[in-house]
Amino acid sequence: MNRDTLRDKVYLAALLHDIGKFYQRADTAGVAKSKLLSDSVKNSESVFCPEYKGNYSHKHVLWTVQFIEDMGMHLKKISGESEFSLEHLAAKHHKPSNLYEQIIQMADHFSSGMDRVDGTPYKVETKNWDSFKKVRMLSIFENLMKTGETIPEFQLPVKDIDLTETFFPKSNFNANPDYKTLWGNFEKEVKFIQTDSYIVFAESLYALLYKYTCNIVSSTINLPDVSLFDHLKTSAAIAVCLYDVAKQNGFQSVQEIRKHGNPLLLVGGDVSGIQNYIYDILSKSAAKNLKGRSFYVQLLVDTIIQKLLNELNLFSSNVIYSSGGGFYMLAANTSDTKEKLEKAVREISEKILDKHGTGLYLALETEEVSIDSVKNKTIHENWKNLTEKLKRQKRQRFKNQLAEKYDYFFEPSGEGADLERDAFTGEEFLLNEKRITYKDDNFGELVIKPYTKQQIRLGQLLKRASYWISADEELKFIDRKYEVEVCELGIYHYFLTETDLKNYRSRLRDYKGKVRILNVNNTNFLDPENGINNIFGFNLYGGNKYPVDDKGEPLGFDKLAGEGDLKRLGFLRMDVDNLGAVFASGFTDEKRTFSRYSTLSRSLDYFFKGFINTIWEKEKYNQSTFIIYSGGDDLFLVGRWDVLMEMAEEIREKFRGWTCYNPQLTISGGIAVVDEKFPVLKAAQMAGNAEEEAKEHAIPNSSGKPKNAFSVLGM
Repeated sequence: MNRDTLRDKVYLAALLHDIGKFYQRADTAGVAKSKLLSDSVKNSESVFCPEYKGNYSHKHVLWTVQFIEDMGMHLKKISGESEFSLEHLAAKHHKPSNLYEQIIQMADHFSSGMDRVDGTPYKVETKNWDSFKKVRMLSIFENLMKTGETIPEFQLPVKDIDLTETFFPKSNFNANPDYKTLWGNFEKEVKFIQTDSYIVFAESLYALLYKYTCNIVSSTINLPDVSLFDHLKTSAAIAVCLYDVAKQNGFQSVQEIRKHGNPLLLVGGDVSGIQNYIYDILSKSAAKNLKGRSFYVQLLVDTIIQKLLNELNLFSSNVIYSSGGGFYMLAANTSDTKEKLEKAVREISEKILDKHGTGLYLALETEEVSIDSVKNKTIHENWKNLTEKLKRQKRQRFKNQLAEKYDYFFEPSGEGADLERDAFTGEEFLLNEKRITYKDDNFGELVIKPYTKQQIRLGQLLKRASYWISADEELKFIDRKYEVEVCELGIYHYFLTETDLKNYRSRLRDYKGKVRILNVNNTNFLDPENGINNIFGFNLYGGNKYPVDDKGEPLGFDKLAGEGDLKRLGFLRMDVDNLGAVFASGFTDEKRTFSRYSTLSRSLDYFFKGFINTIWEKEKYNQSTFIIYSGGDDLFLVGRWDVLMEMAEEIREKFRGWTCYNPQLTISGGIAVVDEKFPVLKAAQMAGNAEEEAKEHAIPNSSGKPKNAFSVLGM
């Protein structure tokens, strides 16, 4: 596919447009005395900076220009010759002179304008010229579900992301933020990206911006609860959408885009049937199959998202939210987008039906977003409408396929009890379906489905792997034992160790822009060797490690249950209370923005996909518990029942700290205590029922139902 170079350049420019805010804070001086700005950049104020009361303003754009100049050869490889220079596109958003600079300005306004709340300036104690460098970002959680003016108590550390409590909000810091060191590390890693491909540079840069700027405040003038990362991400996503709208409609000015009215399309997807699919397996095989089965579902959702991004030619920034079985994306509201979406969803749905029958189902809907809803901060209505559309579609599953496959849905199939079944999952073998003989140490030779073997292997690969590779075509030079393809959707996944990656590195570089190499739960993903011609990044995943026996196999449930007279297995489920209400009404009217929703979902993911591993790695938990799933706002664990109870308490306490002890943000859970041979699906349902009982908890003599509770043994 031939890429639109100007479109790629507009996206990258939007992703970089405010990078100067980060660079400027690392400078010890202003424009005149700066040792970081070149003379040519200092003398270009009239080109990039608007005037306000006789003086130039928005001078951070000069550091954006300087950054692009500093990158020199790295960016020249991808910029090429064009009348639209990258530095002008990125740095003239406050003083635009052509359509594409105006598109980036418009995207910036949709993002930053809607993020900066009128009437809520943020005050710092000092009024020195460089006081903005001392302003720290506020946690998105502290003021959620609160009305009226509040005095913030917690701030976030200015540092790169890590999975320790040093990344948590604090009420006080002993020193000012060290932007100089942080910027130096960021700039060094950017230079590791060596490519002549816009998409490779932009996607690897996206991961670096996530790593280094998700705790850096975007605006220090107004309420500083939106990160620079989320502002840049949102601006870039909107910019590429506006570009597509302008190009398809032949618009020559942003005024025409405004008249268009609804330039954005919010795309929502939800894979249903996940819980039954994961848990409906036989107990004798559960330890070996449960982790792989859970991760397989995650791979399915990620595969769907990547396929949609590929079909629509979109970027990681366009994914506003992704967790569990659900996701939301931002796309251009054009007929081309809608046609491609319809075609892609039809293909995906047919593939899922072929592989999994009616057990799993993809619901996908869209909602047009108007300029007025963005400006007037009413996008929560768009989220609400889209959610209702998805619920409606899930009540009408397979509606579009009923007529086309009447016999499949309405004619008898299978032979009931007489039909051979998968020894691990209990699923019937379909007519002519391939059978595989699996040798089990405890149960001998068993007959299973190819997908069952793949999922067992997937759990094993996840534990050993340091890198997760996602490719848009099969990489035939990589050993097939490391490969997983989901539902034949054309996205191939590989799970490699550090040594494996070194062995394949030179050949991977031939697949420029078609390979994404993600470091699992490790944010140190770039070095002089990594970064050449491939997209690099990191992925947070809850539960990539688990306890094993002497042979390296997942520890069986009989061992997890412990020893002694009270040998019992626990199934734990926990999730955040009232999260639907938090998304619907957690922000006051003036704060309902795409970037804040993005910040909220990302911050929840950090805890449930990332920090949960830090808790589990403690010795008292990691030999007797098993994270089956953790992400978004909920988790599911299996382990020794009493250890699980202690771990649940620690999860609750750490979550309170991460959410600034906001009394409106609580977590409830329930545990089912059962024999190690108890059916997994039934135990999971019992844990779910216990969780619901906890959520029904009410304090005596109180009219409300505060939830914030834990249920075990019916108490």
